[in-house]
Amino acid sequence: MTFSLSTINDAKLLRTLTEIARRRGFDDPAECANATERKILRAIQRKMTDKLNNWHYQKFKEQRNKAASKEHIQSEEYTRWLAYLVRLESNKRKRLDRDDAIEDATSTTVADLNPVEKRAVELLSGRKRKPRKNYLEMRADQLASAVQREWFSPFKRAGRPRGTDSSKRIIIKDCSYDVPLSASEVIDAVMPAIDELAGNKISGLQALIAAAKTVVPGINDDSIARIATRIRAAARIQERARSPAAPSERLSSSN
Repeated sequence: MTFSLSTINDAKLLRTLTEIARRRGFDDPAECANATERKILRAIQRKMTDKLNNWHYQKFKEQRNKAASKEHIQSEEYTRWLAYLVRLESNKRKRLDRDDAIEDATSTTVADLNPVEKRAVELLSGRKRKPRKNYLEMRADQLASAVQREWFSPFKRAGRPRGTDSSKRIIIKDCSYDVPLSASEVIDAVMPAIDELAGNKISGLQALIAAAKTVVPGINDDSIARIATRIRAAARIQERARSPAAPSERLSSSN
C-alpha cells in the first residue's frame, strides 16, 4: 500500500532558499536550494510515514483491546460481578440498610436473581435490547441503565474536549492513504533542514513560512512564527534535560 503526497513545487520556497544560500556565500546557491528542498520533501515524507505507522499501530491496539474486552465480558467472573452490582442497585431501590444491601448482594449468584435482574445482567453484558419493550424489559432496562450510570460512566474531562488529532482525518482511497499533517508537524519536520541552510546568523523564518504553506496553505505567517518559537523552546528544554549539569551547577547542588 502507498499513500499520497502532493509534490512540492513552490516557486516562493525555492526562491527563499536560494536567497538564503546566496547570503551564506555558497558557490552554487541554486544547487544548495534544490538540495535543501529535497531534504524538506524527505522530511515531510518521513513525518507522514511515521504518522501512518502510528495510526496503523493504534488501530491494531484498538482491535486487540476490543477482543480482550469481549472475552472479559463473556467470562463467568465478569457475570458474577454484574450480578452483584445489579442486586446492589435493586437493594438500594428497596431502601435496605447499606450494610444489609452489600451483604445480600455479596452472597447473590446469577441463579439467585429474579427475572428483571437477570435481564439487566444480560443487557449489561452486551445483549441487544428488544425493540418492543414489555413490562419486564422496561424494568430491566431501567435497572441496567442505573448500574451503567453508577459504575460505568466515563470520566468527564474538564476543559477543551479531545478529538482534534489530525490522525482522525487519515483517509483510505483504494490502496493509498491521504495523510494530513498539522502545521506543527510540518514545521517540526522541515525546521532542521532550513536551519542547516540558514546557519546561526541568517533567519530562516521566511523559508519556514513558505515550506509550511505548501502543506497547510490556509495558515497565516504569525501563527507559523509562534509555532516555530514554541518548538524551538521545547527543543532547548529537552536538550538541557539531556545534557549533564555544568561543574558549578553540580557544586551548588551538592552544597
